[in-house]
Amino acid sequence: MAEVKVTTMVLNVDLQSSKCYKKVRKLLCKFPEIGDREYDEKANKVTIKVVSCSPEKIRDKLCCKGG
Repeated sequence: MAEVKVTTMVLNVDLQSSKCYKKVRKLLCKFPEIGDREYDEKANKVTIKVVSCSPEKIRDKLCCKGG
């Protein structure tokens, strides 16, 4: 049986603006590789768990689509 690789990533994003918060939330929901999501509005950080995928690919996709 194949081993499932889980990587935890912390992203620095602007969560103070409601428009930006909604954009980030909507964008992260589109990726099936992303498991748990934790939003910390005070620190402007999002902690995600990437399952069975290269974290670099997810980072590049998020930067491309999220601006």
